[in-house]
Amino acid sequence: MNPVNWELLASFSSCTKLDVDFAVRSSMEAVSEWSLRVPIERSKLLNDWADRLYEYCDEIAEYEMLDVGKPLRDTTHIDVPESISCLRYFSRLAESVYERPINLP
Repeated sequence: MNPVNWELLASFSSCTKLDVDFAVRSSMEAVSEWSLRVPIERSKLLNDWADRLYEYCDEIAEYEMLDVGKPLRDTTHIDVPESISCLRYFSRLAESVYERPINLP
């Protein structure tokens, strides 16, 4: 919902307990798969994600503005660029751990 005028921005299907359980299992498998990747792979995936955010930054900023009610200038010049910066930072961090997997909890 748009917090300014309560206009519906998107709709989502409801889910059951089985859907939630499936999502949790899938996320656990993804963490296991991620933990097996070497640092350079992790770095590339994070950079690719940052590239994709950059590619769609105007559209994402507009949705963020509508979703949280912030001014477009904030989502365009602060929120989305900072998200991209965070992904780039963690990408560099992953590269700095040469040939040693990062243990995840």
